Amino acid sequence: MSPTVVLMIHAICLKCGTGKIGALAQCPKCAFKPERTEEKAKSILLSDRCARMPMLLKVGEKIARGEKLKFDEADVHKWSDTIEAAPKPVVKHMGLTRRQWTLIGVAIGAGVAFGFCLAGAMLLM
Repeated sequence: MSPTVVLMIHAICLKCGTGKIGALAQCPKCAFKPERTEEKAKSILLSDRCARMPMLLKVGEKIARGEKLKFDEADVHKWSDTIEAAPKPVVKHMGLTRRQWTLIGVAIGAGVAFGFCLAGAMLLM
């Protein structure tokens, strides 16, 4: 029987240096969550996807002491481009996309308009 392998992404909070699970997750200590593309790119760079755990722990200590970090701008730019190129999730309202709601609205509007035209034509007969 082989052991089960659990893949867990470890990361360091960009603001307070606390360890967290997932580069884009909210920090359990300071509640910071990367929202802007540059913040997301830097958060990925501070994860075990890009650095080994001993280095991440040292960086976390630096951040906790209030020291400023210098990021390689080429790496930040590369990850920013990757994040921007990723497909955006489709936003749905009550199970339908904005386009689907628009089509339903146009169809209902056309049906109502047709009904008024038909009623008007019946009155003229």
